[in-house]
Amino acid sequence: MIVSEIMRTSVKTMTEQASVREVCSVLFKCRINSLPIVDKKNHVVGIVAKEDILHLFYPDYKEYIDDMFSTDNIETLDNDFAEIMKRSIKNVMNRTVMFTRPGTSVMRALARMIARHVEQLPVVNDDGKLIGLVTKGDIFNALYRFHGNILKKYKKK
Repeated sequence: MIVSEIMRTSVKTMTEQASVREVCSVLFKCRINSLPIVDKKNHVVGIVAKEDILHLFYPDYKEYIDDMFSTDNIETLDNDFAEIMKRSIKNVMNRTVMFTRPGTSVMRALARMIARHVEQLPVVNDDGKLIGLVTKGDIFNALYRFHGNILKKYKKK
């Protein structure tokens, strides 16, 4: 089984000019965990995940601890939130994008996701243009369907 057989071809994307607020809105409304960031020619130039945005609020453990024990920081936190939401996603996205090709085996794609601690991989063609997306969930479902059909055959014998 190869990636092109199970990948999603309808992929939500954003451009570098989008704000954090716009990206959050798409992530929330579409119930997805990440968005590929593309240029005008649909080349993947970055990716942003919910974790990247959440990390903006507490970039390190010390800041989290300081806020946890503070009672007068509510207004500051609200102001910080508003400022973060206005930022350009260009400054938040990961520019090093793990990707896969349509002819890659699903097990190799899964191994890459596990090794790199990512939940999904953009699928790009030889020109580097985004043509799809494959997630761990897509792979799980495909493997379950494939092996479930094999098990049904053996049960009938």
